[in-house]
Amino acid sequence: MMNLLLLSNGDSCRSRIAEALLRSFGRGFRITTAGIAEDEAVSDAVYAVLEERGADFSRVKPVVLSSLEDQSWDYVITLSSEAEEVRKNRLNGIPATCCPFEEIDPEDREQVRALYEQMDRVLYNLYRDVLSEQLLPRCRCGANTFCRCE
Repeated sequence: MMNLLLLSNGDSCRSRIAEALLRSFGRGFRITTAGIAEDEAVSDAVYAVLEERGADFSRVKPVVLSSLEDQSWDYVITLSSEAEEVRKNRLNGIPATCCPFEEIDPEDREQVRALYEQMDRVLYNLYRDVLSEQLLPRCRCGANTFCRCE
């Protein structure tokens, strides 16, 4: 199982949407979300959009990265340029992808919907092209899943 960290500014909007999307794409992840700064709570608009899309989520308080110092990850996805800078300084050496999404008003349901749609396309491509490659079983020859060498 791959330990995946989703890192954003406050762990209250982008990271929660990304978590719901990645869980919908497939299994094989242990997903942790965190923010580079402490945030109060996830907005009701974010939860409403996730519910509209049928996402499975939990209503937990945002987590700050500094509270996760004892954990290790196999892969990091940063969801803002600020989070990418922190990743470079604190989590360098861990395979990572930066997918910077613009900041929105997390109380505005229409902005959250638009962000969800944008993140869905970008993160699915990341899942398909990068993450699934690391999750799928390999043949002894090194090929992925449907090898016919034997």
